[in-house]
Amino acid sequence: IAFMAAENRDQETRMKLLDYAEKNFNPKWEDGTYYYPRNDDYKRDSEGNSHGVDSWSGNALLALTRLDTGGGFQRVYHSPWGNAQLDAPQITDVDYLLVNVSQAFYDEKKKALILAIKPGPVATPRTTFVVRNLDPAAAYTLVKDGHAVGTISRKAVASDSGAAWNPDGGLAITTDLTSAHSFVLVAN
Repeated sequence: IAFMAAENRDQETRMKLLDYAEKNFNPKWEDGTYYYPRNDDYKRDSEGNSHGVDSWSGNALLALTRLDTGGGFQRVYHSPWGNAQLDAPQITDVDYLLVNVSQAFYDEKKKALILAIKPGPVATPRTTFVVRNLDPAAAYTLVKDGHAVGTISRKAVASDSGAAWNPDGGLAITTDLTSAHSFVLVAN
């Protein structure tokens, strides 16, 4: 019900049910994952609340409730991505225990991949992610936290950019991860 409330933009019901889950389902952080552990005790307590949680609700549906801002699954079903979206530049090879990707989209009009990352649940001083589907004939400017750090092409990579081409054609970008960072990779 919580997930369906989220999908249907019923924020009041969504929040009431998430609050109920927080109070009654004993949420846990474990190995970088936030979840509600399975509990087969569905009897009501003295306040009339149940503490029972099945695996599907505790691991998937309540997480989707937190993520879905409304109509997300309807959009996926009625307007699935096509080749244009799947072939656009994208971020891959992210270690999700170390890195939270809070923004990642490709702006076709500006020919720019826009990213924002922040430290994940497991702390690390540095991380590397890969950008795929870049035009091999293009040169790109890499902007980190609002400052251009270099120009990158298949022929040359700015030495202080933290970027290097992988043999498979992906562009590996290494950065510190002691705080949040924004990146823009824009075709020149």
